[in-house]
Amino acid sequence: MFDEDCDGLIETEDVGHVLRSFGLNPSQTELQLVSEQTAKKNGRVSFEDLLPRVVSAIQNEEWKDDTPKQIHAAFQVITSNNYVQKDTLLQLLTSIGEPLTPQEVKQFLNHVSIRGNGDIDWVAYVKDTCEMIASRD
Repeated sequence: MFDEDCDGLIETEDVGHVLRSFGLNPSQTELQLVSEQTAKKNGRVSFEDLLPRVVSAIQNEEWKDDTPKQIHAAFQVITSNNYVQKDTLLQLLTSIGEPLTPQEVKQFLNHVSIRGNGDIDWVAYVKDTCEMIASRD
């Protein structure tokens, strides 16, 4: 699946896909660090070097998804009700922390309901997203 030529090596850009296939959710910075620590020549990573890091992350419960409670707390910092202006949220999502890419913004907008006044019902979005994630497990 990831090791297309069956040589025990994967491309560094596939490290995130491998980690996510184990239910882990590292940030881009964490992915870069893991890739650098395990990279071999030609920018490829061996499963032999990556597997201990995967096992350690699972055992230590690293890189877990935020809980609905944590997500609610984050939204409550930017709004006092169940709605947030689309433009405000997009500005935050593309400029603070680990910014969303244009493709991720497009995917996000495909999954939210935007009211006529530009408000997004973030409570409904969080609920729907958490239910979708739970159904995958």
